[in-house]
Amino acid sequence: MEYHLVQFNLENFLSFKDKETFVFFNSSDDTLKENLIAIENEKFTLSPVSAIYGANASGKTNLLKGIGFLKFLLMTTSSRKVNESIPFLPFKLTQDKPTTFEVIFISNGVRYGYSTTFNSEKVLTEVLYTYPKGKQKKVFEREYISEKNEYKYSYSREYQSNLKDIESKSLANKFFLSTAAEWSKLPEIEDSIDFFANKVIINTDYLNPNWQHYTAEKLENDKNLKKMFLKLLQEVNPIVKDIRSKVIRKKMTAEDLPSELPMEIKMLMGIGETIQTDIKIIYDEEGLMLDLSEESRGIQKLFEIGGPLLNILLNGEVLIFDELETSLHPLLARKIIELFTNKKYNRKGAQLLFSTHDTNLLDLDFLRRDQIWITEKGRETNYSTKLVCLSQIKGIRKDENIQKGFLQGKYTKIPFLTGNHIEKLYGDD
Repeated sequence: MEYHLVQFNLENFLSFKDKETFVFFNSSDDTLKENLIAIENEKFTLSPVSAIYGANASGKTNLLKGIGFLKFLLMTTSSRKVNESIPFLPFKLTQDKPTTFEVIFISNGVRYGYSTTFNSEKVLTEVLYTYPKGKQKKVFEREYISEKNEYKYSYSREYQSNLKDIESKSLANKFFLSTAAEWSKLPEIEDSIDFFANKVIINTDYLNPNWQHYTAEKLENDKNLKKMFLKLLQEVNPIVKDIRSKVIRKKMTAEDLPSELPMEIKMLMGIGETIQTDIKIIYDEEGLMLDLSEESRGIQKLFEIGGPLLNILLNGEVLIFDELETSLHPLLARKIIELFTNKKYNRKGAQLLFSTHDTNLLDLDFLRRDQIWITEKGRETNYSTKLVCLSQIKGIRKDENIQKGFLQGKYTKIPFLTGNHIEKLYGDD
């Protein structure tokens, strides 16, 4: 089944003061159309890759953090205690105003629209719509009525019997979508929460997991993934012949800890499992085999991210990656992007949204104009982040040297476009 991110709006979050919109759906640009993802029962196509450019501190990472933060809020609702504050990261100059997130996504082949507005005390609004066969249907809507100090809920008729009784379980500081997922088996609720929980994978500067154990395990047990990984590695180092990988799991006991530690501490620390990886890279040269620890930082980085990255590709999921090129060889970063744009490898329409400083990727023979986004923040923007897509900027030729233009500041000095440049996908209520 299909899982895609279509659109993400955020307002009053970190460096984003006003509402800004990112979309994966495409403009009328007729270049590189073979790379686009066709969506069943929909009239639009989606990009498999989008890149975010901008100066340091312009808000590139904050856009990605917004998606990760919404996921975090939905995944942690159940553990939030009565009267506990909701994590809240507004723009510095508008801390008295709420934050708004809106996202359009496809889960299990069906399009959904979810939005929420909240502050540190309570969820103010929350709505989930579904679009089976393109026709809008409300699953639930929740609104805080300040005059009455209570919530107003509404549902389409077919969902009311399943969701009405859950109202009392959803406290002011809890998101109804998450609460409903605990108590309801509605496919629309389960598919929506599953998208955020399992189909959107985040790797950013504040949440930068080392996935080496996962990669090692996949290389050991998944022949198809190992074959793809080896090809990726050979793009950087053609003389690599093979990889040997082994994961060693060991139950840790109190006896494994230093004898000088007090028994009380041993009892606390001595429960769990240690995981060790043994990765060897075999070269064409006779007898040459190196441990991963002997390789360059770039090769080590590939093993840290490669397993989950290829798994996301094979499963058709969404990868959010901050500064993709960090510690990677430039050719490898480009090859990773090519894996997502090549239908031979990306058969299920996986998507990659990444921030980068690598201007070598600014090539209209490699990325479409609607796949390149730019952030800007400064005095002209009242020190809040503005987000614009290259396809929204007038006068850019199809054969233009956009790398040169970007480095010269051509695209960030012109005014940001306003108006109806973003297509609305919510439809009529």
